Amino acid sequence: MKSHLSKTFKRKNVESPDATFSRATRLKPHVPLALQVLVRQFERRHLERVVEIERASFGNDAWPAESFVEYWRQNPELFLIARVGRRIAGYSITRTNWRGAELESMAVDPLYRGRGVARALLDATLTQLPAGATLRLMVSTANDAALRFYRQYGFVRTRLVKRYYGKGRDAWRMRLTAKTTSR
Repeated sequence: MKSHLSKTFKRKNVESPDATFSRATRLKPHVPLALQVLVRQFERRHLERVVEIERASFGNDAWPAESFVEYWRQNPELFLIARVGRRIAGYSITRTNWRGAELESMAVDPLYRGRGVARALLDATLTQLPAGATLRLMVSTANDAALRFYRQYGFVRTRLVKRYYGKGRDAWRMRLTAKTTSR
């Protein structure tokens, strides 16, 4: 005799073809480790999903939807989304100026983290920058996963910025020059 939970598992699995469900967790979606990530430019129709990812990633510090629209207007070619199948799994926003480029924000849906989405976004961003350009960013000193990712990618810390995110919330300024990214 099957339990009610097993019936729920099967019904959800059939109704949601984009996600598979693990029997161990039964109700939590399982995303395969190896993903095919497609990076494209952001379009206005992606806004709702990008804001969902922002909120899941940054909670109370999440930007409002209007901020994304403004960044899109300023640098549309460097506002990117990453798709896994039909689902937007992450985004990145980069602005350029006379000093180089600034990675303003990057976030990946928690279900897709650690599976190459951020790397695909960063790779695509760097291909859009001129050779020798410097890409800068700010990252919370408390965000160990992001710090580890950026260091593995080749970014170096250049300075500590006290209270960048508010009282008691510092950030590292990091930098990557294009010549260190040749792959």
